[in-house]
Formats: sequence, structure tokens, C-alpha cells
Amino acid sequence: MTDPRIELADLVADVHDLLRADRERGVDHREGEQVVARPAEPDRREVAPRQPRQKPRAQRPPAAPARSRPAPQEKKAPTQAPQHQQQPAGNRHSAWGRKKAEPTFGYEHAVGAWGFSTPPPIPVGTPARAAADRLLAVRRELGACQRCGLCENRRSVVFGMGHPNADLVILGEGPGANEDREGLPFVGAAGEMLDKMLQHVLGLGRDKVYILNVVKCRPPNNRNPAPDEVAACRPFLFAQLEAIKPRVILTLGSPAVKTLLDTSRGIMSMRGAWQSWQGVPVMPTFHPAHLLRKPEDKRLTFQDLKELKSRYDHLGGLR
Repeated sequence: MTDPRIELADLVADVHDLLRADRERGVDHREGEQVVARPAEPDRREVAPRQPRQKPRAQRPPAAPARSRPAPQEKKAPTQAPQHQQQPAGNRHSAWGRKKAEPTFGYEHAVGAWGFSTPPPIPVGTPARAAADRLLAVRRELGACQRCGLCENRRSVVFGMGHPNADLVILGEGPGANEDREGLPFVGAAGEMLDKMLQHVLGLGRDKVYILNVVKCRPPNNRNPAPDEVAACRPFLFAQLEAIKPRVILTLGSPAVKTLLDTSRGIMSMRGAWQSWQGVPVMPTFHPAHLLRKPEDKRLTFQDLKELKSRYDHLGGLR
């Protein structure tokens, strides 16, 4: 027979095991056959505090994407001076290395305004048209001339004006202030004096002669042209004369006759006496500006023009 104390100890041990199992399953106690679950203990682990709920913000329209800018290019150091500093005076370029547009020229730039009026049409196939074409070629070759220092202060290149096939060519020394402004030779007070000389003695208007100067740009303060300035313009002067092919030439003042005939003689020793340039008769006389300063020399000039009129009439006038 089993010892009751042993059985009681085994029963107590079984109850203890049952209670421990209930605690592990969350059972608090037993009421009859019902098992009452014990409320779960709060989790002892640290929990972050709950943030207060915020109202959602009104959504804004998406911003336009920013324009992408090209990455700046590294500027290279210039290896040479700008082109406008390297080019010769007759072929200058702009500071950006682009060549300036070349000016265009028409017959009005070669013959000017005949007698301050619109030049009449020059019929194709006539000697006048051929001479005008030759003058125009010279004007285009001269271009926006920068062959000497006179280009630095000038306004206009004063090429010439008159009939392209004139028998009489009148040669002065250089443009003045009025000529530089108008772009035509002899348009100031000296020009008015020249018109009187032509009309009252020779009976000619500007539309029957061709008028030009030794240099095409105004010398400062109306001084005489310097030797280098004359040398730069002389080829174009001779090209104009070759284009017109005059039958008689009237030179006005010392610089004109000295340049044309390549002489050192002054106007006082040469005026009134016929000279020759490549077989063409040349009559030297005073410049109209000189006559404005010394009116007493008008009488001598009148004599020179009478000699010129006799030769001109003998040639038969305008061809």
C-alpha cells in the first residue's frame, strides 16, 4: 500500500506545475471549469511619444523646372593682337575680326552731280559711257582709302565731278571744309569764283568740264598736301586723267602744276605759259582761293583764261 504522504507530495507538485503553466498562458485563476484569462501586462519596452497630428498643407503646383544654363566656357588668352591692329591701313578690320562691309559705288560717285543736278543718263555704247565706266573702275579701286594720314580726320573722299568725256579738265590741290562736307570739289567760296571764271570767260558750265583735285581728302586747316599724301594720291589722279583723256588741262595753284608736271617751279614763273603733260596742253593759273585773298591778280588770271579759251575753241569744244 502506498504511503499517503508520498501521494500528497506528488499532488501538490502537480498543482504547482499546473499553476505555473496557467501563469505562462495568462490564466489568472480558475472558477470551476472556466479559465479566466489575466489581462496582458503592458509592454515595458521604451516607446517613442506620439506626435500630435498636423493638418495636411494645401498642395502647391509643382514649380517649373529651372532652365539649365550652358556651362561657361573657359576664355582662352589671345595668342596674337586683334586683326585690326595687324592689318595694313588699306585693309582694316573691325575689333571682332570681321571685315567691314565694302562700300558700293555707282556712276554718281565717279562723275558727281553735274552742275549740282542729277547726272543725265549715260547711253550705253557711247564714248561718254566708256569714259564713265573707266572712272567708276578707278573710284572702286580707290575705295574707302586709308593710304595716308588724311583719312583720319576726313568726312568724305572727294573724287571729282563733271562730264566723263570732257575736253577740259580742271585740277586743284585738295578739298576744303565745304568740299569735305559735300563730297564734291570746289563748292565753297572758291567754287563760286571758279564758276564765274568758267561762265564769264570760257562760257562753260560744270556739266561740260571735269573738276578734280590732287589729293582726295581734306588736309588739316587747308594746308598744302604733304609729299607722302601727294604720293599716295598721284596714281589715282593719273588714272582719272587716263580715263577721261582730256584735250586740255587747267591747273589751279602751285601744288596742282607741281604734282602734274613733277616740277619744283612755282606758279608765279609758270602761269600764263603753256606746258605739256603726255602731249596734252596744260595752262597753269592762280587758284580761286588766291584770287579771293588778292583780287588784284584777277586780271592776270583773266589773261590766262583767254589763252585757254582760244585753244579750247580751236579744238572744237566738247566732243
